[in-house]
Amino acid sequence: MKTTINEEDVLGVILKLTPYKESDVIAHVMSKEYGKIGIHARGVRKVTSKNARAMQPLMLSNMTCRIKKGLSSLVRAQPENYYRHIQENLTCEIVAQYICEYYFRYIEENKPNLDDYETLTMSLEALNNGYHPMLVYLLFNVYILKINGVEAHVDDCVKCGKPQVVSISIVEGGFVCEDHIGSLQRYSLDILKGFQFIHMYDIKHIDRIQLEEATLHELNHIIDLFIHDYTGIHLKTKTFLQGIV
Repeated sequence: MKTTINEEDVLGVILKLTPYKESDVIAHVMSKEYGKIGIHARGVRKVTSKNARAMQPLMLSNMTCRIKKGLSSLVRAQPENYYRHIQENLTCEIVAQYICEYYFRYIEENKPNLDDYETLTMSLEALNNGYHPMLVYLLFNVYILKINGVEAHVDDCVKCGKPQVVSISIVEGGFVCEDHIGSLQRYSLDILKGFQFIHMYDIKHIDRIQLEEATLHELNHIIDLFIHDYTGIHLKTKTFLQGIV
């Protein structure tokens, strides 16, 4: 929405703040209209700053900015969602940080993408609304695979097309049947169905997915292997999740 000349209202998630000069920050923001952008927020580290409460990491804010190529400039900001439940739960907060770190490090700037924006905001909403944080983590990692061109074969055996499958092959990229299991681990029906469900339903349909704790744990392990072997993506926040996944 236009305000005055060269000013736009930008609704976005603050992914990260980088200190700049004595009391300024560069806010790295994922927005619907502009994609990922950098916003120079002057003086927000001062105790007297009116914009400080709206310019914190891991929150949704409405920012009036002077939009420019490169760094835009903040005029004023209002908080839209503090995601308080996320901040009150350590696992939720770590998963949220993992998601924001991915956007900060791997999403290109100035390339708006509705799927990227909605996946980010819906993932944070799901965490804030009390969905299991490791289910949100699982679905987000499936999204990472998808946007990096990796989609597991979950209809039948990836080798021969038989519908009766018994395992999941990281190397082959999907389900395998009895004839092609080789030395792979055999999985329960719950694991196999869960693997199919998380590829059928994204974060928008999280309420359709019901997984037991043990199934969720095993699926996260499998998807982490897909991430490792197929994408080369390494996030620092992953270290904090290793004891949970």
